[in-house]
Amino acid sequence: METSTADTSEIVFQSNGHPIRYSTPPFAVTIADKTEKIGDSICFILAVQKHGRPGSSPEELHVKRFPDDFRNLDKRLRNDTTENLPGVIAPRLSTKEISLVETVSDNNARFMGEYAAERNMFQRYLDAVLNHPLISQSKIVEDFVTLSDFSGYANFKVSLAKRLTGAVDEIKTSNYVDPHAFFQNRKVWLMKYSGSVADFYNVFTLQNICKKNLSAVMAVLSQMLNSNGHPKDPVSKLLGLSSDAIKQEEYGWHLAYWKGEVTLGIFLKHHIAQMDSFKDMMQQRTLILKECDSMKKTAEKAKPPKKEAAAAALQEAEKLVDQCSNTGKEEIERLDETEVKGFRQALIDYAESQIQAAQESYEILLEQIKRIQDWQPE
Repeated sequence: METSTADTSEIVFQSNGHPIRYSTPPFAVTIADKTEKIGDSICFILAVQKHGRPGSSPEELHVKRFPDDFRNLDKRLRNDTTENLPGVIAPRLSTKEISLVETVSDNNARFMGEYAAERNMFQRYLDAVLNHPLISQSKIVEDFVTLSDFSGYANFKVSLAKRLTGAVDEIKTSNYVDPHAFFQNRKVWLMKYSGSVADFYNVFTLQNICKKNLSAVMAVLSQMLNSNGHPKDPVSKLLGLSSDAIKQEEYGWHLAYWKGEVTLGIFLKHHIAQMDSFKDMMQQRTLILKECDSMKKTAEKAKPPKKEAAAAALQEAEKLVDQCSNTGKEEIERLDETEVKGFRQALIDYAESQIQAAQESYEILLEQIKRIQDWQPE
């Protein structure tokens, strides 16, 4: 990946030995807060800006997409990248369960709107796709953000044979030593890092679920305190005031839980998916290297009638290895920069969201304390 001398915003990728120039992303997409229900399915509304020539006003349009549309885009892009673009790390949509899909009128929707967690996940995935200097230029991406109906891509499936082949290939290539020190070092690092990130995600999820459980306990306690006694009885009145205070504390814990999920929680799910895509690229690279090794042996053993053809096939295989190496190195560096930047911002957003939740709870509880202090028995 190089910078063009004609335009510093252009990025050059190598394809079959020839440089292909791609300009900056042609689309900017924002998923609206509001969702629609069509039949039994939830539909997200995408506000799309298509960038034209410099100085011209961007075209604006709106398209509707179902969750399955995002999943079909993800499958197609990753499959096409694996088959046609060696070395490229395709953005991946997380398949981890999102625990905030349900609508809770007094809590989740009150905070950020319905289906905020899914919306944030899809937005983060789309941003990764649209900011990829090569994949953002593909026709399927253009169709996804412009066609009124994306269901034509719904029939794509990876065959069972292909999935089984991939599983066998992973076993075969797991102990292969990459001859390129840069890639071998990253392969070793990736194995250790993936475990560390998974542990971090599990611990974060556990502590965040504890906040949700505390919120549920507070809700039950509030209901119990408010369910018995005569309204004019002083003790019952105090219990009612206590119930109001505890209900507000329940709100605070749920707010902290919710904001944690839609900031750091969503990023970690996305980040783990990108590391999985990194592994896919490295696995594909290993298969290319092993194929090249096989062709070297064939060329060495080939007799004169077949030696020329074997040498030509080896030359093409070595070109593919070089392409995969050059593109892969740049892709890894690009992914490093993107994910470090994203991780840093997610940590900041998470910390700020927890401070905000604590401040809101503090102010509300102060009001409840004042109500109890001002109360006098009749």
